[in-house]
Amino acid sequence: MKSLLSISLALLALFSTSSLHAAVSLQFDDVSTFGGTLAYGGAGGVDPLIGTDIVFDQVTGVGTVPSGPLEILGGKLNFVTGPNVSEGAVVYTFGPGGTFTLTGTVIRPDLSVVASGVLLAGTFDSISVVLGLGGGLGLFSGVGTDTKNPDLLAYYGLALTDFRFANTEIGFSALGLEPDGGFVADVQNADLTNVPIPEPSTLWGGLMLAVLPGLGWIWNHRR
Repeated sequence: MKSLLSISLALLALFSTSSLHAAVSLQFDDVSTFGGTLAYGGAGGVDPLIGTDIVFDQVTGVGTVPSGPLEILGGKLNFVTGPNVSEGAVVYTFGPGGTFTLTGTVIRPDLSVVASGVLLAGTFDSISVVLGLGGGLGLFSGVGTDTKNPDLLAYYGLALTDFRFANTEIGFSALGLEPDGGFVADVQNADLTNVPIPEPSTLWGGLMLAVLPGLGWIWNHRR
């Protein structure tokens, strides 16, 4: 836990001068249900991290017109990062690249459809980090660039533009690490924050918005 807190404090120090709140954002969350897995094969130390069927059931427009939450039916995030860069006692890092896709159907309160199919698709454009795996709770954080479903953007009054995403998955690994360093973790919380490009300090601000709730979740469950 001390190692996890040390890493967390280092992240906070690194991003402390960044903007913590973008003027406009779309925030995806698993409000009433969760699910999915994170998996790393470990073979040769070069495998990617794979996220499979990670559940999202709500999207919220912040600073948009209109703003507020909408329900997502059948929302699933699937992703593959770049290859493993390093493995440590509590920290795994993965390189840029891969794919990042969220699918589902967004509906209004009257059950009419706002957008359906691929809601966003992108790729990781920097290092992704897994903290604290090895038995117990872990935190995944990754950032990248994506594009959005045009119907979803139209509903929230946003232009057709690229977005930065900052993504956090919380997993629980019941069996800990495998002999080759691989692991499989069940997702127990998922958050995804999106901001349009360009925005000053958007990338790091978005990452902090994603990381901070996850660190609080880990802290509460560790206690």
